[in-house]
Amino acid sequence: SGEVFRGEALYGTAFTRCHFSHCCFSDAELGRCSFLDVVFEACDFSNTNLSESFWQRCTLTGCRLVGARLDGARFRQSGLHDCSARYAGFDRAGFQHVLLDRCDFQSAYLRACKWKQTEVKHCRFLDTNFYQTSLAGMDFTSSDIGGWTLSEDAVELRGAVVTPLQAVDLAGR
Repeated sequence: SGEVFRGEALYGTAFTRCHFSHCCFSDAELGRCSFLDVVFEACDFSNTNLSESFWQRCTLTGCRLVGARLDGARFRQSGLHDCSARYAGFDRAGFQHVLLDRCDFQSAYLRACKWKQTEVKHCRFLDTNFYQTSLAGMDFTSSDIGGWTLSEDAVELRGAVVTPLQAVDLAGR
């Protein structure tokens, strides 16, 4: 609790059955780390490199991921609750059995991501980049969406579940 790992080089470290509360990982190097059965409460990962990281049965609640790099990260049976991931990069990330609840992904990059049995509740996806990410089966009806970056033919939208009002906003895409 309350530990500071700012700027630490922890590349490739495995974390198992840990509980971090109010810890700061800002600007740290956590690429290729694995997190198994880990709980993060109110932790700061701003501008942290978490590329190619692996997350299984993890819970992140009230965490800051602003500007974090999670390219190629894999999330399995995990949940993000009340997290801010503005400007975060999740390019080529995989989400399987994941819950995204009340999270802010404004101006985040979710390009070429894979979604499998992922649930979105009350999130914010404004000015989010979904280029080459299939949104088929994703339910955005409880979320705030708009200004998405998509491919020219907006093929990413096929099969996405949106409200009629959201559909009007996306129709211009």
